[in-house]
Amino acid sequence: QRRPGSGPLLLLPFCFIGPQDDLTRLARVMEDSLLQNGEVSLATREAFQQLFGLTVMSLSFATIGDLCALLRVQLDGNGLLSLWELLEQSWFERPGVHLAALEGGNRFLVAGDHAHTLFYTFDDWVQFGPGRELPMAGLSEGYRRWAYLQRQYSMALEAYGLHVRWVLANPQLEQTLAAVEGEAAKAAMREIPCLSGDYLVEAIFQNDNESLEQQMIITNHADPELGTLAYTVMSLDASGQLLRLEHHYPLRPQGLSVIIDRLIERCAEQGTERQVLHPGRLLYSEKGRSLRSATVADLPGSGERVH
Repeated sequence: QRRPGSGPLLLLPFCFIGPQDDLTRLARVMEDSLLQNGEVSLATREAFQQLFGLTVMSLSFATIGDLCALLRVQLDGNGLLSLWELLEQSWFERPGVHLAALEGGNRFLVAGDHAHTLFYTFDDWVQFGPGRELPMAGLSEGYRRWAYLQRQYSMALEAYGLHVRWVLANPQLEQTLAAVEGEAAKAAMREIPCLSGDYLVEAIFQNDNESLEQQMIITNHADPELGTLAYTVMSLDASGQLLRLEHHYPLRPQGLSVIIDRLIERCAEQGTERQVLHPGRLLYSEKGRSLRSATVADLPGSGERVH
């Protein structure tokens, strides 16, 4: 069963069984020349089209080594050589641990068929993570770049069969990973429970007041290319006093709809008026170097929607 979006390339695996010496010689010939000289006959092409109901544009034989080499060239040509190195570590069952540290500050550590990676909220990324030394003007673009690479690598590793284990970053782990590598780095990441579910809620403030939420102001921190990076949720009581301040982060594509559904349900249960603001960018406080809720003044034109 092919998954939607698998693309036009269809692989039909087969294997040779025979004496080891014969297969060793055959494997050497195949690795040296099969990709260049592996075009199938007309009869084989017609048989494939009839059996599978396909319109074949190109049909040829290739070894697993050929396919890996082609993928490596393709990934390297698109600036993703580090992704290939992570896949190579797992696919070829290399011993030990391979760490990829990307230019955006992303970390991916692969051992066996598991990949370990750190997730940073914006506040964590800025205050003790890869963005801690960036000037104020570069924070938005820096976090956007980190989020882009994080999504790209995580989705690719999962698509290629690895289990991606997300760990929420913290200052102590950050210091440990800066000082160790290999098995010690893997052990440090495995000591922390992995993030489960499709989204993460970062609670910034909660008032002990048990009043009902009368108004909820939701800020959609979004990027034109990446979409929503986080929602800031600020809830107020009838007197306008702050009850809760939270940041909701989608960890996976389906997490976005889960967040939206839960917020709608939360408002419905308490009869809360919901206001969604779309500034079209990340909004953060220069003083606290942290995400903040939007005001009408932050909106580009008529970007406000009241629900």
